[in-house]
Amino acid sequence: MFCMKTAIFTLFAILGFAAFCTAENITPEINAENALCFKIFENCENKGGENFVLYPKGVCEILKISLLSSSGEAQAEFEKILGVKKSELIENLKSGKFASENSEEFCEANLFLASNNFKKNENFSDILKKYFGAEVMACDFSQAQKTVDIVNAWTRENTRSMISEAFAPSDISSLTSLIIANVAVFDAKWRTKFKNTFKRKFKTPKGFVDVDMMYVHSDEKYAEVEDFKAVKLSYDGGRHFFVAVLPLDKNSMAFPSAEQFASLWNSFKDVEIRLYLPKFAFGMKNFDLTKTLKNLGADRAFKFDEENFSEFFDVKIPQRVDKFFQKTFIKVDEEGTKASSVTLVMNAPFSAPPEIKTFRANRPFSFFITDKNGKIIFMGRVGNPAKMSL
Repeated sequence: MFCMKTAIFTLFAILGFAAFCTAENITPEINAENALCFKIFENCENKGGENFVLYPKGVCEILKISLLSSSGEAQAEFEKILGVKKSELIENLKSGKFASENSEEFCEANLFLASNNFKKNENFSDILKKYFGAEVMACDFSQAQKTVDIVNAWTRENTRSMISEAFAPSDISSLTSLIIANVAVFDAKWRTKFKNTFKRKFKTPKGFVDVDMMYVHSDEKYAEVEDFKAVKLSYDGGRHFFVAVLPLDKNSMAFPSAEQFASLWNSFKDVEIRLYLPKFAFGMKNFDLTKTLKNLGADRAFKFDEENFSEFFDVKIPQRVDKFFQKTFIKVDEEGTKASSVTLVMNAPFSAPPEIKTFRANRPFSFFITDKNGKIIFMGRVGNPAKMSL
């Protein structure tokens, strides 16, 4: 039996600076999606040491496409991971529930390259175009450099040149049957820019380091619940936010749970705040998500099987996921936030003056970039802002 590898390549580039909006409680639907983001984050092994940033939304997108394209046991595994039946996912797509946001601040694009050795399923290609806004084309994967040039050129165009190289010829095999590239770009400015930056000490797990600490005295959203406190910074445009979370215990490096994040979001209130936030810039190069996908319960996807991604072609081909990794980058400074990611799967009334709050991120903290409804786009942690890794 002739076997083919499936290479699913998802590429995401995001620049982030979020926006001022009236806070609303997270809906059950968004809470469920965020819970999956936390589950993905928790299942990431070797999170890169002190600093780590993940684009869980990209992984979720891959899981949805994998579910739609698979059948049998593989379909059942993806349904369990996503917590939705294939038929329900299709109805949700038709209703526009998972429609991608396309605005000046945030937009997405998809590219599907299918081996020209097999006739692609036109009906499924139409689904990809209609519900994922995808470009679909046939490709000769035996010409590795040409394939790389096509994807890299598309990547540069759709990431505003933030990412120039998605992958290399060595990532492609003559047995590759499919590459899926998903790109997202997020770009916005702080609503209130930081006024001052000065050198300050930051407590890392290994001791104190000097960092560029930004400061602003502003009106922002603030919350304190259970073991955490958080500040929600507004970006221009009204659509996105940057949420920084600190453990109340100054010696803790705890990361909030999905429930704690929701509790913080639902508790945000307008306050006058003195905010100290370090500048930081780091990235994850080719972070392997293979074990993450397996830990989530996707076992069949890594075994040659005709049920895997069977909807992509008119013929049944034994396929499996060959590679699955993500490149991410985030930069926070006085102007705003920039973040990018590449995921590769191959195969109030007048009252008395309020209390002024202080949020001083001079020790390890977690961060989230969200939309106005609290849906997580990026998430990560900062353990050492002095360690630049781009």
